[in-house]
Amino acid sequence: PNGCYNVGYTRRGTGKVFVPGKSESFDHHPTMTAIGVTSRIFITKNRRDPALQGAQLLLSDLPRWRPAAIDFYYWYHGSLAAFQYDGPSGPVWTKFWSATKNALLPHQESEGCADGSWSPLEDRWGFEGGRVYTTALAALTLEYYYRSGGNVFVSNK
Repeated sequence: PNGCYNVGYTRRGTGKVFVPGKSESFDHHPTMTAIGVTSRIFITKNRRDPALQGAQLLLSDLPRWRPAAIDFYYWYHGSLAAFQYDGPSGPVWTKFWSATKNALLPHQESEGCADGSWSPLEDRWGFEGGRVYTTALAALTLEYYYRSGGNVFVSNK
């Protein structure tokens, strides 16, 4: 109804996903929409595809480090979608990337055996994957721009 494509797990806009007793207090994020945007980009390679309007939802939920909002899974998929949507100098990528760096970098551990990692204790899904999960997603998120070699898969058709 608002011109955006809101993707869900089983149908459009199915809402918040959580594990009872573990993650129900966390905010809902448009993670599946980010995955949908990325999928459409790789499938159609067409900037005029109406489904890509879902990328605008990412701007209404930028990464930020505050209780109930930390979701490395969303931040990874949102970064991937934002970069593929409009490339290294586009407004969606620039805003999402800036917020992602500001959320992640100050919270990387810097002491002892945890040095270089991110704690799973504050992340929405950290209880499932632990420190390896949060650190892997944070590292992959932060290096997305460099891993892509600046390649954007959407054409201007």
